[in-house]
Amino acid sequence: PLEVQISRLREALQEARAAGVPHLELQAPSERLAAIVVVLRRENALKAMNEALADDDIERIQSCLGEARKAGVEEMEVARVERALQDLIDEVELAHEKEKLLRRRIENAMAAKNTAENATTAKEVEYMLGDNSVTKSLRHTIEEARKLRFVRRAEISKAEAVLNEVTADIKRILVEKRLHEQRAAEKKLGLAMETARSASPTTHVVLEVFVQAIAAARIFNANCKDAEVLLASLRADHERATLA
Repeated sequence: PLEVQISRLREALQEARAAGVPHLELQAPSERLAAIVVVLRRENALKAMNEALADDDIERIQSCLGEARKAGVEEMEVARVERALQDLIDEVELAHEKEKLLRRRIENAMAAKNTAENATTAKEVEYMLGDNSVTKSLRHTIEEARKLRFVRRAEISKAEAVLNEVTADIKRILVEKRLHEQRAAEKKLGLAMETARSASPTTHVVLEVFVQAIAAARIFNANCKDAEVLLASLRADHERATLA
């Protein structure tokens, strides 16, 4: 090993000087020692540079590049590490931008819950779970973040937790909105049934209006069985009156 050669040469030179060996005779071994020291420094600089690169330590890599240049490491090796360093910096910056995007998506998703609460129709809430929704955007951003080495796992975990919570809340709100609309439709249909039942005589217009009321109620998944029974009865009455 070079370290052993350097140590032995230094000891030999010290002993030679102590013994009074002329300076001229020590010149060659001194130059050899200096040459070995240069080689060792170059090897250590290259090794340190590669280790820093393997650890993805940007500051260490930058410091090691400076030492590598001073130690005379081959330009090809220095250029290789410089390219890898730039790639690493770009990757870290991309991860930071992705984390910022994650935080914005989280804010949007949390705001969507309040929007869902204040929505007037179930359809508006349903849109919040669709392909162009904020929850879909958050899910997509999480998937992209998982592919990046330097996005912190804690940021992804937080985003996943918010996504699950907000998605569950919006689904709950959607069920509540649909149930509310269904009950409102059934109540409205009940009024239409009373109107149709009390109409005298049962005309074609009365039947048509009632048919439209049933169709409107079906949109909200309302229970239309009683209305359909009444419609059949009214149609029969209308036919009998028409034939009379």
